[in-house]
Amino acid sequence: MKEIRENNLAANATRQGARLRAAIESWKLPVVTEIRGLGLLFGIGLDPTRIEVGEGETAALKIVKSLIAKGLITVPAGANTLRLLPPLNVTDAEIDEALAILKDTLSGY
Repeated sequence: MKEIRENNLAANATRQGARLRAAIESWKLPVVTEIRGLGLLFGIGLDPTRIEVGEGETAALKIVKSLIAKGLITVPAGANTLRLLPPLNVTDAEIDEALAILKDTLSGY
């Protein structure tokens, strides 16, 4: 708690979360059906009809595998939801890098 207070990490989480949400919403990608969450915890809803998957694979898992291959570690939160959960001390540069990878990946669908 001391680290969180001293480094104003709650305010950073609020600011970075707003940046993430605004950027993703501005892309208006057809594969993104919704953005849920608060602060830095996000669920990005995916349109499974736009993502061709193999047997035993979900839309979210396919996207997660692609993101991980490009250096962005994330996990699915259900069959059609991508979870983003950056650390409270995430920097502007790290958010920018994550957004670039995310946009590049999701734009392919």
